[in-house]
Amino acid sequence: MKEILTLIILALSLATTHAQIDHFPDQKWKETQTDHFTIRTQGASASTAKKYSKKVWEICERTMPGIKEEYVENTFRTPGGSVGSDEKPYRFTIYIVKRIYPFNEMVDAVTKNMGDRAAGYKQLCLQTKMIGDAQHRYVVFCLEGRQGGIDALLVHSVASTMLSGHGRMKDLNFFHTAGYGYYAEHLIFKKCRVHYLDFSRYYDNVEVVKGAVLDGNSSWTDPVRKMVKKGDVKPRLSELFGTDVAQLNPPRSGLLFALAHFMCHEPENTKKHHDYMNKLRGGSTPSVDLIVKTFGYESEEAFNTAFTEYILSRKFR
Repeated sequence: MKEILTLIILALSLATTHAQIDHFPDQKWKETQTDHFTIRTQGASASTAKKYSKKVWEICERTMPGIKEEYVENTFRTPGGSVGSDEKPYRFTIYIVKRIYPFNEMVDAVTKNMGDRAAGYKQLCLQTKMIGDAQHRYVVFCLEGRQGGIDALLVHSVASTMLSGHGRMKDLNFFHTAGYGYYAEHLIFKKCRVHYLDFSRYYDNVEVVKGAVLDGNSSWTDPVRKMVKKGDVKPRLSELFGTDVAQLNPPRSGLLFALAHFMCHEPENTKKHHDYMNKLRGGSTPSVDLIVKTFGYESEEAFNTAFTEYILSRKFR
């Protein structure tokens, strides 16, 4: 079942003054711990989160060298510099709540000090039945009223949030986090089901080449390759960088996925991705120029050429 997100909650900025192990102390939880995750459930099973968080971790550990030590040594820090746990090791937290009423209480707790932003944020949480922590320490999923399971949404959201956390990201990173979420979905399910808009409405109004349609039922690699080969889309970093939800459509979503694949998948680029993440952790502002130079290219044109060749190659699968 395709999940549709109207706006990304994970990118919202919330003010916090300190880190807590129990982010919602007024709620009662059944807790399950793994090596890298704390899974807290209320009236729901932890099995889905336990199964897929392990798969997400394997992707993160491979594409973000250093994250294992960060969790073991509890050197995780929020964008504001706060610790993520009071003791070693640090664990990312996944909350799953069955009923909407306690979920609403959690939304109220998160938005208590948000002022004018509270109403809009609450609306987004109710639309997606999800809460994302802008400090990158946890995600919350509500099951009531949701069609289908949360497996794809969990993979996409946990992966993109862990990427944000490891990079201590603040802004201008949606192109990276959304693409990485798609990338994690692709590796685990061989398809991408978390869409930030209704793809069917887009395709109702455009002509597309046979086999070049992105949906939630099959892999995106072949359709993206066909679009690029035909010249329908141009893989250009400067056009993808700075993308926000309002600018998304299926072709651009496919290119964000392809960009994350290019930046992370092959061993020769994994180290460069690590270097880029370390620069963000060190306080560098994300930019096209920073990416181009970190990945070893003299110009954006050279980067785009390599990016295009990668999409057309057998490495992109």
